[in-house]
Amino acid sequence: WVPSYAAVLDPRHHERWWLIESVGPFYRDEIITDVTRLVKGGKEANVYACDAHPDMGTDLIAAKLYRPRMLRNLKNDAVYKAGRQLRDEEGKQLKGRRVKLALRKKTKFGKEVDIQWWIGNEYRTQSVLYEEGADVPRPIAHQGNTILMEYIGDEYGPAPTLSEISLSREEAEPLFERVMANVALMLDNHYVHGDLSAYNILYWEGKITIIDFPQIVEARHNPH
Repeated sequence: WVPSYAAVLDPRHHERWWLIESVGPFYRDEIITDVTRLVKGGKEANVYACDAHPDMGTDLIAAKLYRPRMLRNLKNDAVYKAGRQLRDEEGKQLKGRRVKLALRKKTKFGKEVDIQWWIGNEYRTQSVLYEEGADVPRPIAHQGNTILMEYIGDEYGPAPTLSEISLSREEAEPLFERVMANVALMLDNHYVHGDLSAYNILYWEGKITIIDFPQIVEARHNPH
């Protein structure tokens, strides 16, 4: 299986094989049927638009693919991870001297644990916040370096961020109040979004959606 977007890429291009390997399991599990375009490219991750399987009850799904060396591009990642429980891809708490030593020495195994810890934390946090009623995309699935979630936008393009649009005072005020309500809801669940800005808030059909949760911190345990 080769998704439409990957098919137009040069066979020698690393993105082609990275994309196929990352989203392939979701195709086999009948969650998506195709990847049609790149929505957003970044140093840490790319976001792609996917056609959803008919059984999913939606037309489009967003796939966020983290790059293998994404932690190199994250500034002060130790600040955000302070106080977090170390967990594996399934969410089980990791204990033991071997794991902690591998993380400290940044061995190959340690780097793999570190990346899965980072990505898994984002998916679990987004799941909790969605269930609590926060304005975040509905999480759909997570495996390896990929998170699937609700696509905000339509077949013509993704929702713009607040940084890309202009609002009247009358439009902006209730949206600001909604953002602050989400901040309060996060804190009620002991979370602080570590990178909340107009670049991480989508605007679609008069509503806001907060995105990008890898830098969320645990308010009770993070000393920063």
